[in-house]
Amino acid sequence: MRSAVRGVGIPRYLSKAFVRATPERMSKGTGALLQGHLRLLVHAARSDGPPLDTADSFAELRSRWAAEGGNAADLLKLVKMVDYRAHALHAPADVEPDGDNGPDALARFWAAGGHDIEELSGFLADVDDEGADWLPG
Repeated sequence: MRSAVRGVGIPRYLSKAFVRATPERMSKGTGALLQGHLRLLVHAARSDGPPLDTADSFAELRSRWAAEGGNAADLLKLVKMVDYRAHALHAPADVEPDGDNGPDALARFWAAGGHDIEELSGFLADVDDEGADWLPG
């Protein structure tokens, strides 16, 4: 699992969430699907082209994740976190975030799923800090 996360450049603050949520017996195949899906999300955020259809890859990942003992809600939360981070840090400057990728949408998802609001606050602060580290000066 750690190699799947490292392979897409996930920072330490986010990799800890992956370690907590990943099924104990996740196969290499599922790790490769996870890595591929995360790469698609990051690629889509960097592109100003039409959105990629990731539904099929996510459906297969979710199915294998659950079959290997993982919680589908945890997987969705991780994917939402990676997607938010990718758009916050990598989206072209002239592209406005759509309603699915902004902080308000993430907060609604977080609240609807009953996730810890303090965890969301820490995550958003970490993304902001990471973005600030990239600024010149």
